[in-house]
Amino acid sequence: NPPTEAGSYTVVATLAEDANYAAATNSVSFTIAKATPFLSGVSATPIQEGSTLASSTISGTAVNSANATVAGSWSFQTPSTQPTGTASHSFLFTPQDNNNYHTASGGAVSVAVYSDILDTDEDGFSDWEEILIGKNPNSANSFPTNGVTGRVFGWGWVTSGDPIQIPESLRSGYRDWE
Repeated sequence: NPPTEAGSYTVVATLAEDANYAAATNSVSFTIAKATPFLSGVSATPIQEGSTLASSTISGTAVNSANATVAGSWSFQTPSTQPTGTASHSFLFTPQDNNNYHTASGGAVSVAVYSDILDTDEDGFSDWEEILIGKNPNSANSFPTNGVTGRVFGWGWVTSGDPIQIPESLRSGYRDWE
């Protein structure tokens, strides 16, 4: 079987002596180099203002020249960076099989940074509150309006059939929705 792993190899061809030919041996050395995976479809999850890039998750596809998936992990080149706004940041793909693949630098991926105060779509809910429940902070129409009643306070949800009564002096940070 021919070699398929990265490394240095030698092929030896031997011809036995017969009535027409003298015995001969020849060898050729060659190297199979590590491959660099091809990266595509790379994206990163949004982060809250004040967080580092390490709190964002990068995902994408890494394949080899035969279009087979290459397993590995994604990371930012500077995970301790604390972005002040949405921007692109350099990332790496590190293959599990580091004997046959190089780490790939894939360029940059955009990381959205959301404020827990900013309300881009002016629907009364901060962008970060909407991100936490999987809604689009840029579209007021993305918030649930299917008759569910609840309240948002800080990072938690409280739901009930009847809204609870909170004195006006304690309502800071509360939001009603139906």
